[in-house]
Amino acid sequence: MRTKTLLVAAAALAAAVTSSQAQTVYSQNIVGYVNETLSGAGSGFSMVSAPIGATNAADVLMPCLQGGDSILTWTGTGYLTYQYVGNGPTTPGGTGPGNWSNNDPLNPSGPPTLSPGEGFFYQNQQGVNETNTWTGTCILSNNVVLTGSGSGFTLSGSSAPVAGPADGTNTIQLPVQGGDSVLTWTGNGYLTYQYVGNGFNTPGGTGPGNWSNNDPPQSERPAFHLSGSGFLLPEPTGCC
Repeated sequence: MRTKTLLVAAAALAAAVTSSQAQTVYSQNIVGYVNETLSGAGSGFSMVSAPIGATNAADVLMPCLQGGDSILTWTGTGYLTYQYVGNGPTTPGGTGPGNWSNNDPLNPSGPPTLSPGEGFFYQNQQGVNETNTWTGTCILSNNVVLTGSGSGFTLSGSSAPVAGPADGTNTIQLPVQGGDSVLTWTGNGYLTYQYVGNGFNTPGGTGPGNWSNNDPPQSERPAFHLSGSGFLLPEPTGCC
């Protein structure tokens, strides 16, 4: 299997760079980091997902957080908005490493919990760019579940730290079917790509999967950056 092959390759590399006279000890975990720029221009909204690490509180995964910044998570029918108040257990709004003001009835004043591949909106309220450094263990498979109920919208990304076309067989591997759509965020609106079907002679593009879209360059299919999210829904309207 691909995952096993990657793990074996990583183990072989670890052995190669270790002194031949020392006993080799290595782990099958692949760890690393990803730097991501979160724009402070305009509305300050960026649509992102955690490309690396484990499920954890947002103020643990995102050391770039500053007072006034917000995270919006999707419930399937609407957004939960969490505004970061500040560090310290004595800060009004809650207790913990970072305190929050939110509209989450199940987690009053607490931070959102983010999982690899879970998409969310980050609102940078500082007026200047912020850089977040994601750190942790790489997941080597795409385990994101796409809902077919209700509106059918899922705010998501790839749980593996990869970039490339949405229907790429070696990257995102989005299981699209005819009629499904992918909406990507430009910073002030969405580009919508509807999947038409497989084959090079299907109207809508000339890739392994063909698309009909409103992307001005008329690109054949959506592509994602390393920490970019997609397959969206209603535009965020602000917070707090």
